[in-house]
Amino acid sequence: MENGINIKNNKITDLSIHFPKNNVGRVKLEAKCSVNLKNSKDKNDHSKLLVMKINVSSKNKEINIEMGSKTIFECNEPIEDMDKFMKKILVPEVSDQLFIILDDILEKMGYPKMNFAREK
Repeated sequence: MENGINIKNNKITDLSIHFPKNNVGRVKLEAKCSVNLKNSKDKNDHSKLLVMKINVSSKNKEINIEMGSKTIFECNEPIEDMDKFMKKILVPEVSDQLFIILDDILEKMGYPKMNFAREK
């Protein structure tokens, strides 16, 4: 990939979607993300594991979506500042992929897409 990462495996580990039974009309949603980065235990394996939790909710929690994922990736080049790399490249790339998957799931459930993924 041109962004410096090669995603080897990206999977959703858990998903919880709660929508009220009654239509609530338009609501403002907020997305929060937490991440944890782990190195491989094998010194010859340069891949890393990104564990991510995404929470999308309305202010009063009438809508609440929680998604967990595990992404195995390799960097195409050495990374000098891993925190900056994660904030600028890795987390946005992986979260965009997860938001696209979530939009597909919501659409199949009969709900509108949230369109949280960045346009490219």
